[in-house]
Amino acid sequence: MSYRQNIVREMSFFRTPFVYGDSTIGETCADDGSPFHWYENNPLSVIESLCMGTPVIGAEVGGIPELIREGDGMLFRMGDKEELASAIVSVMSKDNVDTQGIARRAQKRFSEERYWAELKNVYDL
Repeated sequence: MSYRQNIVREMSFFRTPFVYGDSTIGETCADDGSPFHWYENNPLSVIESLCMGTPVIGAEVGGIPELIREGDGMLFRMGDKEELASAIVSVMSKDNVDTQGIARRAQKRFSEERYWAELKNVYDL
């Protein structure tokens, strides 16, 4: 087992989703799974994780960089396994992750009220 695989497996107790979900950390990241190569413009798993206060590590692909803001997680270059491993270690080693702040910002940003307000503004209602 590689150093990177050991890091991911040891830290899988901490719910850190990547591009797709949080239940497959060991399988998708440590074992060279395909989330590195999937494209999705607005992944709901990222939004849901942020709303729960979970820092997200996501690939710089599609709309993911627009969803993960400073302090809410980290981005890595798509397909760069070493950069992904580094991001995992970085997020996991932070003692002062503001999970409540992450949740508060995301819930405000992705709220139903904000969605309807912006939709009404688009259609000038």
